[in-house]
Amino acid sequence: GNIIFTRKGNFRLNSEGYITTEEGYFLLDENMNPIRVEGELKITQDGTIFVNGNPTAKLGVWNLTNIQKLGEDFFTGNYTPSQNFKIYQGFYEVSNVNAVKEIVKIIESVRAHEIFSRLIQMNDEVQGKLNQSI
Repeated sequence: GNIIFTRKGNFRLNSEGYITTEEGYFLLDENMNPIRVEGELKITQDGTIFVNGNPTAKLGVWNLTNIQKLGEDFFTGNYTPSQNFKIYQGFYEVSNVNAVKEIVKIIESVRAHEIFSRLIQMNDEVQGKLNQSI
């Protein structure tokens, strides 16, 4: 299958013990293999995955070039192993893009309200003029 990339870090274990995204895609290690966890999971800052205290794999963390967006949270592109990263288990980075999008939505709805109230105001003025001329 195709390899797609995400910045979203909220993963879960599926019924077979594989780490997946919310959508059910497998999280891959640095060798592009799915990561299976049977036991206690610990991920260190360099991406090493420990199961029951034993290192079993290393998270695949990549730099992308020629990035193309797929939907909301996924990307494709040319990938090379990333060197400068730190993994924080138990934390979730919330993308600021969504916050910006939310602000834009609020601004859009405020503008819509402004336009709406202007239309009402203009309509009132037109009604007023009509009433005066009768």
